[in-house]
Amino acid sequence: MYPIPNQVFDHYNAGELQTLMGLFAEINHAWVVIDNSLFLWDYTHPDPELIGFEDQPHTIHAVALVPPKPGIFVDTITHILAVATSSEMILLGVSTADTTAGTKSVALYQTKMNLPLRGADVRVISGSAGGRIFFGGSSDMDINELYYQSEEKWFSNRCGKINHTNPGWSSVVSLQSSFWSQRAPEHLVDIVIDDSRKLVYTLSSKSTIRTYHMEAPERLNKVIEKEKVHCLRDIAHMINQSKLLNDRISIVSISPISKQEASKLHLMALTDTGCRLFFSATSASSYLYGSQSNMAPQSMQVQFIKFPPSQNPRRSGHFASSGQSGGERSIRAGILPRLCEQRRQRKHRHPLRLWARVGADKTDLAHHAPAVL
Repeated sequence: MYPIPNQVFDHYNAGELQTLMGLFAEINHAWVVIDNSLFLWDYTHPDPELIGFEDQPHTIHAVALVPPKPGIFVDTITHILAVATSSEMILLGVSTADTTAGTKSVALYQTKMNLPLRGADVRVISGSAGGRIFFGGSSDMDINELYYQSEEKWFSNRCGKINHTNPGWSSVVSLQSSFWSQRAPEHLVDIVIDDSRKLVYTLSSKSTIRTYHMEAPERLNKVIEKEKVHCLRDIAHMINQSKLLNDRISIVSISPISKQEASKLHLMALTDTGCRLFFSATSASSYLYGSQSNMAPQSMQVQFIKFPPSQNPRRSGHFASSGQSGGERSIRAGILPRLCEQRRQRKHRHPLRLWARVGADKTDLAHHAPAVL
C-alpha cells in the first residue's frame, strides 16, 4: 500500500472547487488535480518528489497521458500530457527516464500547443497508439479530435479541432439541438480505443455504445450504434429474467479487448449492477473461412455475461453465453474464463492502494482514487 504524499494534502486543504485523481501506470506515476493545479508523483517511491503544473488560471476538468505523434517532438519526449481546462486544451511534453534506484524520473515541458474550447466542457480524453487525440464533453455527444503539427501552415494553425460527429456545422447543430430538444440531453461518458483493430468506442449517458473505425489520418467513421434496448434484446435470448439485467440498469464503463487477448471478443461493458457484458463485432468478411480482413465491423452482439459474486458461494462467478438458455450456467472451459484470468493478472501486475483521510466538510479525496490496480 502506497500512501499519498503529505504535500498533496497541503495543496488539497487550500483547494476551493474540485479534486480529480488517477494513475498513469505506464510511467509509474499517480496524479491529482486540485482546482487549476496538476501534480504528479512516483507512487513506488517512499519519499517521492512532487511534480507540479500550475502555470494557467483555469479549473482543470480532465487529463490524459497519450503517445506522441511520430516526427513532431524530439526523441526525449516519450508521452504527451493533454490537459483540458474550462477555457482550453493544453499539450505538455513528458520526458521519462529510468533512475539508478529503479524508479522513473519525469519532467514536463511546454509545447506552446493550445486549443481554445470556446465554451465546450471537455471531460473525457483518450489517445491512440499513433498519436491521435479524441475528446468529448458533458454537453453533447460529439466526438472531437485534436490535431497538432510542428509548425503553422498557410491555412492551419499548430493546433486544431475536427468534429467527427457533425463536421462543418458542429457549433450550429449543438446549439440548436440543446435549445429545441425536449428530451434529457445525452452526453459522452467514456472514450476507449482498440489499436489492434483500429476501433474507437464511446459510451453515452443513456448507455448507448457507438463504434467508430479509424481510417487514414484524421478520418473516423461511425460503423455501429448499440443502444441499451438492443443489448437487453441479446440478453433475453441467453438467460431468463434477472433483476440484475433489466431496463433499469445502466452501463457505467467500457473496456476494449484487443485482438491479441481474444480474436472473437471486442469489448467488455460493466453495468451498475456489477454484471460484465462481453461483445463481439462482426463484418461481412467475418463469415469467410480464413479471412484476415481488417474491414470495419457492421454489427455487435452480446456473446457472454459474467455475473457478480453471489451471496451463495456455490453460485458465484458464473457465466452465461449466447449458446445457453434457461438460466445462468457455468462455462467450464473456453475463451472467456482464460480472458478474465489474463486481464486479472495484468490488472494486478503493479498492485497499488491509495488512501486518504480528509475532513467531512470536503469531498473525500479517496473517492476519486482507484482502490486497487
